[in-house]
Amino acid sequence: PMQHASCVGQGQITTSWYDIQALPMTLSRPDPGTGQRESIDRVLGLIDFAIADGIPPSRIVVGGHSQGGALALAATLQARVAIAGCIVLSGWALPSQGLATCASSSPTIAGGTRFLVCHGDQ
Repeated sequence: PMQHASCVGQGQITTSWYDIQALPMTLSRPDPGTGQRESIDRVLGLIDFAIADGIPPSRIVVGGHSQGGALALAATLQARVAIAGCIVLSGWALPSQGLATCASSSPTIAGGTRFLVCHGDQ
């Protein structure tokens, strides 16, 4: 999707799942999560639509790179049912989503969703 990205130029519109306020993000200065909820809900809606259309959750995989990977992780952990998998390439756990707390009661963890998380410098 296209939307404002505060960290790019003068907040210009670019390909972005949500608005990142500043780079680099650090533990002492995490991103506030502007627009994350809407994007997570969009992905959750796509998962629900696929299931309603007859695709078994065991055949659904969500994934992304960078910002998309962060979103895929958050959406998978917040899904109402366990799905087959989640792929995160050079992503991160969104601090504003409280994923550690979410994971403890997530159907995806209890249901055996598989995770592939890759991040490196080369």
